[in-house]
Amino acid sequence: MNSGPSQAELRERWLNGPTYTASAWAALRTETNGKAPLVAPPRRAMESRRAEFAYFLGVVRANPTQTPWENLRLAEMCLLFQGEGAEPSRAFDFFSKSNPSWPEVQLGLGLCHLRGYGVTPDPAKARTHLEAAAVEAPAAKTRYTGGGEAFRDITYLARRELAVAYDLGQGLPADAALALQWYGSAENRTLMTRDYNEIRALRVEFWKRQSGRARALAEQEFVRARGGDAAPRSTSLFQDLVASGDAQALHDLGEFVDIRDVRGQEIARGRVGLPYFLAAAKLGHEPAARAFFSPAKNGSNTRDLDGDPAWREHGDFVREQWPAWEKKWLAAAQAGDASAHVPLAFHYSGARGNPPNLELAQRHAAALPATTPPAQRAAITGAIALHHAREGEAWVKTLWAKLGATAQTIDLNRLKTPADPERGAALREEGITLASTDLKQARDRWRDAAAIGDLPAQVHLHLYAKRNRIHLGDYYKSLQARLEAAANAGDPGAMAVLSVVLDGSYNSTLSFPTAIYALGQEWRGKAITHAPRRAQWLEVAKNTALSDAHCAEVRAAVLVENEAWHARARTWGLTGQQVMAELTVSEEELRTVDGMRAQFVALAGTARQVAEQLALWETTVDARDFDPEADARYLQGHQAWRGADEDERDLAQAVDYFSQSAGLGQPMAPLVFAYFFGSGHGGFPKDADLSRRFRRLCDARLSALAETGDTWAQTILGDMLVAKPDDDTDNALNPGLFEWLPRDWARGMKWLEAAAIEGAVLPRNFGDSSGQTVAFYVSNRHYDAEDKVAHARWKLIDELYRRIDPTDEKNAKEWADALMQARGVLAESAATTLARMKLDQAVEDAEGDGGFVAARRQRALSHHAAGLHAHAFSDADIATSIAPTDASLWRLLAQIQQSRGEAADVAVCLSLAQALEKEAAAPARFEASFAKLDQERQGDIRDRLEEAVKAHPDIAVMKDLHARAAKFEKRP
Repeated sequence: MNSGPSQAELRERWLNGPTYTASAWAALRTETNGKAPLVAPPRRAMESRRAEFAYFLGVVRANPTQTPWENLRLAEMCLLFQGEGAEPSRAFDFFSKSNPSWPEVQLGLGLCHLRGYGVTPDPAKARTHLEAAAVEAPAAKTRYTGGGEAFRDITYLARRELAVAYDLGQGLPADAALALQWYGSAENRTLMTRDYNEIRALRVEFWKRQSGRARALAEQEFVRARGGDAAPRSTSLFQDLVASGDAQALHDLGEFVDIRDVRGQEIARGRVGLPYFLAAAKLGHEPAARAFFSPAKNGSNTRDLDGDPAWREHGDFVREQWPAWEKKWLAAAQAGDASAHVPLAFHYSGARGNPPNLELAQRHAAALPATTPPAQRAAITGAIALHHAREGEAWVKTLWAKLGATAQTIDLNRLKTPADPERGAALREEGITLASTDLKQARDRWRDAAAIGDLPAQVHLHLYAKRNRIHLGDYYKSLQARLEAAANAGDPGAMAVLSVVLDGSYNSTLSFPTAIYALGQEWRGKAITHAPRRAQWLEVAKNTALSDAHCAEVRAAVLVENEAWHARARTWGLTGQQVMAELTVSEEELRTVDGMRAQFVALAGTARQVAEQLALWETTVDARDFDPEADARYLQGHQAWRGADEDERDLAQAVDYFSQSAGLGQPMAPLVFAYFFGSGHGGFPKDADLSRRFRRLCDARLSALAETGDTWAQTILGDMLVAKPDDDTDNALNPGLFEWLPRDWARGMKWLEAAAIEGAVLPRNFGDSSGQTVAFYVSNRHYDAEDKVAHARWKLIDELYRRIDPTDEKNAKEWADALMQARGVLAESAATTLARMKLDQAVEDAEGDGGFVAARRQRALSHHAAGLHAHAFSDADIATSIAPTDASLWRLLAQIQQSRGEAADVAVCLSLAQALEKEAAAPARFEASFAKLDQERQGDIRDRLEEAVKAHPDIAVMKDLHARAAKFEKRP
């Protein structure tokens, strides 16, 4: 029996067959962007692959440096064994002599480095060359490879090789995420059929190995997308997983991507995972089936079982598989699996277009687990509610029949049945009565009343339709026209209805499509004009000048008005609407206003008593008249007036405490009454003269205390005179705040500076600034006033004071020195202050270590000369930390420490300076004097020397000094 030619024979035939046709050579240079030789090879070279390889090999040997295309062709033939001696091991040599910028060469070099063809394998170089070849060329061109065939897509081949290498870990480290990325990149192009089939087959094999990691790989893609990587997840991912047959992977990935966008961010609407769940459910995966038959966790679902051809696959699956899953989940629910109720309730609701079973849907919805996501639960309950809407759609047909119109032709002024006002009102009333027990019968009554012209019944129909999501087409247009006609004729009920249905607020659920916020507010305003008694009552209660009899009369009238509006609300369906709260007085408001009336009357009496006391208090302005108990009463008044617990606030009690505090001489209490009388707060009668008198009393009392040297009074009084109130605040009849006095900059700054020079600190009522020195506050005030000299002086005084804790007895001398220095600063000339400011600016503007040290040195000398030894020490100390090898700086520091009485430190700094000046005995003196320092100061010097040694390792004396200092370091 003849078995046919052997593989060796077939290869011989193939190698001996013609490789190219002469007629095609003319177009080759154009097709290859000029990469082909300028002169066509002789015909004999094209007679076979052997002849072609031999011919080009001869050309290259004759001219090895100027034959890039021939070297490329030989390298490619070596990769494909196309010729005698054409072997992959020779490919690298030929590719290396070609043009490295050609994609074909980049691909070839990448393959050689990847697989070790003629060169040691090098993953990094392989990746570099292949990634360069994988870049999409501006315009794809056909490449010549011989045999009359077009060379395959270079970009595709490079991407394929990278994908396979990362997939299998061959030549490059195994990385499933990168493999998936390159598979997708290779596939998401316009490919030849054979290339497309090839990459699809490779992807299927990939997912058979990697399906268990589908979710993790998708998550990595989301991370890349959020980082700006525009490469999308492959559109064939779903088909790949289906082909792998891994139901668990399909479910896991569907669960992960179900409610996410392309960057992995959760979305409030829409779902992506349904195809994954369906595919896994077809493979028998029960959790996937549950997900398929349930709404997404964000509540999204699709009406996909209503016969639409686009969803045929879904419908076929449900018809075939639902009975089996239904039986399984009913048993699971019976056994206590609460989550089984989710797909059952949703399917029975009929929300997906399948036949509903409302009773079963409600039963299972009532048993949903507590862990059901709120949006998913809302989707199920909403789907059940929509059952009523679907039933409502059938009812709407009866409405159009009664009205003799359609959703597009409705005109409520032209009904087929003659108007019957009495019958219409009776039917409407029956509907209102039935609404609480049988809404379906109620809507039928309203429908019948509307059909014979009853306008309120027509409004009830609109409200019913909106609340039950029933679409009535252009019904609203005709209804709006009738309502506007009635409202313009003076019907207040129609006005109130228009304020509701034309309210364009975002949270309005009953509005017409034509609703505009301003239009709704216009009709609301017109309706409110028909509730005049309510407005009168709210104002009357606050007017303590009116008699109780008059107030009682207005109260009775508002109750009558209330009843009329409640009757309208029932007639027009407005009960419970916000507009009714603005048209009527509730029981709670009645009680509140009655209480306010009593409070205002009581406060009016109290105000009269306080006003009578004012004349007496105006005589108690001597500092000796102040009783310390007044502060306690003042604080109690604030707690009763503005305490944190609103339930415990009591204005009447607060007024009593403030009155006691004012009587005991408290300087701030009159200011509260100035505010009460100025603003009418809480029912106080407004009286601008009384308000101003109380402010003057506060000013007088604070001034009296300030004259005795009380720094608190000086600070508070100065602040209230200097702080500039805005227009709303500085208004005696309507002040926005109560802690202010008429502005007097000069007097205010006098008292603030008096407190500041004594080192006072800001009290607690200065908020975030409390605890700062008053000098700090004064410096800021001068800065605001653009007085640079005064600002600089008080800023320096603040720095003097803030360094010292005057409450510590051991600082008494230092504090006394600071007080004396502060007075010296104030007494200095403007020229001296300006000179110091110039030094400050020089430090601030200094550039580089040299400039900074020089500026600090100069300022230290100036401060030292002015007796500001603490400031001088700070500058010199910082300068030595930057330039520790400068002997003159250590001498300057020693000079300043001498003025501060720090003998031990002086000896250390002098010995340091002498050591740097190469005095032989200085290091020993340094060690002896260093031993006398306390541990903290030793640590400071030692750390500085250690840093100096690091910065200047070549200075031997620094190493010696540091070694001597290190002897005294106490280690744990």
